[in-house]
Amino acid sequence: MATHIGVDVGGTFTDVVLMDDAAATLAMVKVPSVPPAPERAVLNGLAAILAKTGSSPQAVQRFIHGTTVATNAILEGKGAPTALLVTAGFKDILSIARQDRPRLYEPRVERPSPIVPRHLTFEVPERLRFDGSILRPLDEEAVKEICRQLRDLRVTAVAICFLHAYANFAHELRAKAIVEEQCPEVTVCASCEVLPEMREYERMNTTAMNAYVQPVMSRYFTRLDTALKSAGVQARLHIMQSNGGIMTAATAAQRCVQTALSGPAAGAQAALLLATRAGYEHAIAIDIGGTSADISLTYNGRLSYTRDLDLRGQALRVTSVDIHTVGAGGGSIAWIDAGGALQVGPQSAGADPGPVCYGKGGTQPTVCDANVALGRLHPEHLLGGAMPINRQAACRAIDEQIAARLGLPRDPAAEGILRVVNATMVKGIKYVSVEKGYDPRDCILVAFGGSGPLHGSDLAAELGMRAILVPAAPGVNSALGLLLADFRFDYARTKVQTLASLSADELEGHFVELEEQARRQLLQDGVPPSSVSLRRSVELRYCGQGAALEVPVAADVDGAAVLADLAAAFHAAHMAAYGFSHPQAELELVNVLVAAVGALPKPDLACLAAGVATDGGAHNAASPAPVARRPVYFHGRYLDTPVYARAALSTGLRMSGPAIIEQVDSTTLVSPEQEMLVDAFGNLMLTFR
Repeated sequence: MATHIGVDVGGTFTDVVLMDDAAATLAMVKVPSVPPAPERAVLNGLAAILAKTGSSPQAVQRFIHGTTVATNAILEGKGAPTALLVTAGFKDILSIARQDRPRLYEPRVERPSPIVPRHLTFEVPERLRFDGSILRPLDEEAVKEICRQLRDLRVTAVAICFLHAYANFAHELRAKAIVEEQCPEVTVCASCEVLPEMREYERMNTTAMNAYVQPVMSRYFTRLDTALKSAGVQARLHIMQSNGGIMTAATAAQRCVQTALSGPAAGAQAALLLATRAGYEHAIAIDIGGTSADISLTYNGRLSYTRDLDLRGQALRVTSVDIHTVGAGGGSIAWIDAGGALQVGPQSAGADPGPVCYGKGGTQPTVCDANVALGRLHPEHLLGGAMPINRQAACRAIDEQIAARLGLPRDPAAEGILRVVNATMVKGIKYVSVEKGYDPRDCILVAFGGSGPLHGSDLAAELGMRAILVPAAPGVNSALGLLLADFRFDYARTKVQTLASLSADELEGHFVELEEQARRQLLQDGVPPSSVSLRRSVELRYCGQGAALEVPVAADVDGAAVLADLAAAFHAAHMAAYGFSHPQAELELVNVLVAAVGALPKPDLACLAAGVATDGGAHNAASPAPVARRPVYFHGRYLDTPVYARAALSTGLRMSGPAIIEQVDSTTLVSPEQEMLVDAFGNLMLTFR
């Protein structure tokens, strides 16, 4: 019996999904996260899922992990003490950064401090020209002297980033070899291996970040892998990347910065598959968890990607699914500001102590407490009865801290909490759609995460979207996405020259160089050559521009036709992005890109439609009777609302709102204006009448 396990660690819960190939079943559990030691939650979840299914740890063929360890280390400043080696005269690149203004009308913008302080930044006598030719040879004795200082400072990681090293790796690689020889106990990262591209700040910051989190990640992966082996799981540990692909833990320990959006990328991948299988080419996915909401866009059946990642003000050059995160989730805290206005988030109650209704010591009312007070969440328990709920405590907190200060009754105050947090999420959805030229009314809303199905109807109504898709296992959709991922590696090299001066043979040579590197990496990670596919693209710009646009390169077009097609595609992309193009202007090649994908067998998702193991029940052929009825607050009044068990809903079932659909991992709200259909894939399709 072959099984596959996906584990996604969130801020509040750790989600575990087990797929059994032979029985075509899906099982899931949610366990509390343990932020100080995330591997403990992973092991707790593993033990729970094996006990629930009766599976053997030896039967696990694939174990895939979505992790926030790198993200948390960056955001919380808990990486390794890191030093930085730079070209003499360029010590302050990280401090200067970019001279843009994140918020135009805020005069006192506070930028994050450089990840490497100035006193740990060392200047090395050496200099390359922009074309890679040597202007000043590397001073090896100076590097050795720096190593003596590093030993005294007891740094555990070193980043090396020399000017124009993307054009000639020699100086960085030699400096790396010296540091490894002189300081064998430290981790060393060179920019030519992490990000061989132009733009000194992004390259330096990304390399420094990789060095900063590498010791932390390496220790975590070692602890987790050792614990999994002790638990009997012999499968290799795989890690989800920001680009939606996976890699082995050994590779991830070297490419730590690639895991910055590990969990959210898996959720976006799963939403893409579910939307396209349901017949929707345009979709907006929103994953609402305990602390935040992650939003992504799919258009024409393709996820949106970006190569510029902003992590709380830290600019990273990393290929990732284009995900916009807002501080709005079930644990977001409601509060009254100095002007007497109601605010929600971005502070969150997290997993410990959690919302007031959890009864674990939380004292500040949250979005979850508002949903409990209004009857939208079960008033006595969550997680299928595993977590008792104290509705009275939630109501009391809202009464004392929100309603009394606003001069409102409890119910309008609680509804106000939901309206404020929904407004934050609507703004986030508009950011990935309207602000980038896409109309959300053309898209279906894929709502998942523990709180996504609870807020999906209100969000869609606010945006004029006509349909909402709620997956069969919405609360663990990101963990499910881990099981649907392939291996993927992205490679880039800067090759600046005008398109007119570039020959097709030169371009082919650039691609072949990157493709050979990609094949070696995939083979090292155990992917057979027959499963490898390679996607080519380039970044082009008009001569004189600073920004570039990515344009795909067809693999089956040869000769001069390749260059002509690239020019036409760039002009079209520029028109779509900016509303104009200049076909007579000269074009410039900036970067050559290769995305290498190693396809993996996908688990059969027929069990999602059957609904067999998600909640442990089976479908009824006829329309089920409600398991309960309770008053639920809609638009200023309570309505008597039937409550149904998700596992009892049969394929093809239609019903009109209002209704509450409960399952172990989430609760779906069907508003009075909606109709619900259970489609052939086990999704709940909500549409407005």
